[in-house]
Amino acid sequence: MVSSVVSNPNERLVTHRLDEEVESRDDVSFSRKPRSRVARRVLATVVVLSFLVGVSVLSYFVVTKYKALSEFKSSLSEHLTKNFPELETNKRDNYFDELTHLFRSNVISNDPKLELEVYMEFESFNSKYHRVYKYDKDRRERFVNFRDSYIEVKEQKGNQLYTKGINRFSDMSEKEFYQMFKPVKVPTFEKLPSSDLILHRLDNPTYLKHLKLAKGTDNLDLSRLTGENLDWRKARTVSEVKDQGDCGGCWSFATVGSVESFFLTHKDVKYNLSEQELLDCDPNSFGCNGGFPESALNYVKRYGLASADDLPFVGHDKKCSVPSVKKVKISDYYVFKGKNIMNKSLVVTPTVTFMGVSPEFTKYQGGVYNGACAEKLNHAVLLVGEGYDEKLNTRYWVVKNSWGTDWGEDGYFRLERTDEGTDKCGVLDTGFYPFSY
Repeated sequence: MVSSVVSNPNERLVTHRLDEEVESRDDVSFSRKPRSRVARRVLATVVVLSFLVGVSVLSYFVVTKYKALSEFKSSLSEHLTKNFPELETNKRDNYFDELTHLFRSNVISNDPKLELEVYMEFESFNSKYHRVYKYDKDRRERFVNFRDSYIEVKEQKGNQLYTKGINRFSDMSEKEFYQMFKPVKVPTFEKLPSSDLILHRLDNPTYLKHLKLAKGTDNLDLSRLTGENLDWRKARTVSEVKDQGDCGGCWSFATVGSVESFFLTHKDVKYNLSEQELLDCDPNSFGCNGGFPESALNYVKRYGLASADDLPFVGHDKKCSVPSVKKVKISDYYVFKGKNIMNKSLVVTPTVTFMGVSPEFTKYQGGVYNGACAEKLNHAVLLVGEGYDEKLNTRYWVVKNSWGTDWGEDGYFRLERTDEGTDKCGVLDTGFYPFSY
């Protein structure tokens, strides 16, 4: 008996397809293997080339930097030997080592003559302003700040109305500046003197005598008095320039200056009053962290001020403790805005006012300042005059600062008068003057 197997056509078809797929996969696998090997070879080549390029670039920069350092050291050594033969060996070595370190750190240029000049000026600056550094890091940070200031002063252009110079602020960073000079709030209103008070002033022969000297003329039209072409320094009725140091107490110095100057202008009485008392005792201000002339004048009105001999300035605020001594009081104070500061306040007496000072302003050495200002008021000063510079063809304000006599023009500065808005740097925003019968 013969047996026969009958195959299902569908099964044969499926089996055939499976066989084809297996063969197809084998073909793909076979074709992928060489492609994968090629890709790996290409990738490896790219990695190797990238590495070699990176090494080459790094080597180039290392060699270039080493060459530049060698040239800098050689030029610096030659410059020191040739031009400073009298320099002490230890100082010479110190200059060389310090400048080499700064160059290696990419802090200075490759000009050894310039950098040595800057560094020696920095040494003189430290000596003059008694700078002592505990750590090398601090010293180098201060040097970088000083260098920026020095280069700016050295490269100043001749198209400005003022000159820049090195001073106590030259090693201060911009961040430190704005921490010291913080925005201040000023009154939004005016508090003007009465008509009787104005008449009383015009009957005062001492005031009129000083006004003629400040104006530089004996012919005064009392009905048309303004603050133009006036300088109270000519009448010797502005008290001496003082120095607030590192204390943010400009508000107390400007206030005290206004009180001292009022008594000189109107009574021919000279006082040297205590800024320290205001720093310590004005309840509405913050000592060396800022304050308000309006509050300070109110304090003088209520409590008076001791002499600076009895309560001298110590450079920082402390607990309020006032000795039992004779004090100087005022009767009242007045607040002015805009052009009233010139025509109703400055014409009467030196006037407390505010400015928005910028880091550029600190570099002022002389001339009429027409540089950058801060956006907000941050510094109190004493406005003492107004004038005209024929050579510069510019009107200006005369202002007493509280940064010592070695800053600016013997402690004063001239500020460009613009007649726009609150004028240059906001100097006509708000003004105060004290009054005493």
